[in-house]
Amino acid sequence: MSPGCDGLDAANATGVHRTCAPLLAAVLLGGCLEAEDDVVQWSEDFETCGTCTWTIDGIATVVTTNHPGEHAVELERGATLRHGLALVRMIDPDPDQGWDWGGSFTDGNWIEYSSDCPGRPALTLAAVGPAAPDAIDVTLALAGPADGRFTRRHLTFPRLPIEPPIDPEASPLERVTFRDLAITSDGRCRIDNLRIMVSGGTLGY
Repeated sequence: MSPGCDGLDAANATGVHRTCAPLLAAVLLGGCLEAEDDVVQWSEDFETCGTCTWTIDGIATVVTTNHPGEHAVELERGATLRHGLALVRMIDPDPDQGWDWGGSFTDGNWIEYSSDCPGRPALTLAAVGPAAPDAIDVTLALAGPADGRFTRRHLTFPRLPIEPPIDPEASPLERVTFRDLAITSDGRCRIDNLRIMVSGGTLGY
């Protein structure tokens, strides 16, 4: 599902969000995206082996949710879950826009998940550094405490935290790689059905 057309709760999440009336004609949608046009680049539902592929710092427990066969992960305050990624995203710096590095990247790139923590989450990106100039680490910060009611949340990726080359025309940086996903929590929170998404571009910006 695209974050552009599902009425996401922009007041409760940091970053750029887009909402559109579902009955508008496609020509008027602008930044909205067809659901079938979206691509799941990475997902986790904690059903296959719980947190066996994650690194845990603090206390995080696999718990049941609405029935014994449905699971989520409950993070205690201060806990961090970490998972490796290898997601390549193309970037398109435009010399006519002053080489606006990463400015247009926020369109059509998002993370979605279900959680019972109604606070204001945050999605941040951090450049790994000179040793890996095209590598980006992703952090999703949940805001507790939980209210026991699961809600689907969508957070658009912020501006890329990278600096353009000294001469971008001579040595362009054409892609970045999301290397790592960390999930943190400032209270007891449950999270489930994570997906990192990218638009296929049919109706995207």
